[in-house]
Amino acid sequence: MDHQGANTPAYVEIRDEAMKVIAEVSTQSVLTTIEKTGLMPDILFAYHAEDAQQEQSLQSGRV
Repeated sequence: MDHQGANTPAYVEIRDEAMKVIAEVSTQSVLTTIEKTGLMPDILFAYHAEDAQQEQSLQSGRV
């Protein structure tokens, strides 16, 4: 049922290869973040969210 010919990679093969590349890049990004900060990215995200919330509270308190 392959309409594209035998030499053309199937969508599934292309998708699987793309997912491997994305997973590898994501893993490297997390490892780099851990190496530079000593923290997991989700913890950094929580810190940034908390800082933003505190900053917003301070700004609204100054009015």
